[in-house]
Amino acid sequence: MRDIIPETDKPTLKDRGVSADVRLDGEIHPMREWSPAGVSFETHGSQLSEGEPVKLTLRFHLPDESVGIWIDGHVIRSGAGVTAVEFDDLTAYAQRRLARVIDGLSSN
Repeated sequence: MRDIIPETDKPTLKDRGVSADVRLDGEIHPMREWSPAGVSFETHGSQLSEGEPVKLTLRFHLPDESVGIWIDGHVIRSGAGVTAVEFDDLTAYAQRRLARVIDGLSSN
């Protein structure tokens, strides 16, 4: 399986002034990076298993609004306090919400 969310030393979303988080099992985790295919987020103290299915809520705090997106996926990497999740097939709703986020981030 190709790892679509590479581990890099580049600045996180927070370092670039973008506030976003991931809700998983009732806990909120700071988002590190995302793409239309997946997300990586901090998971200090909790370890997920590779291949494990997850239900996530992504929340992006844009200047004019907060955008929440419900997405199913599966863990592709977990360790050292960071977990990466590849999204399953996105619903039309999730695709529209991700497009809204991209538009909102582009207008900054």
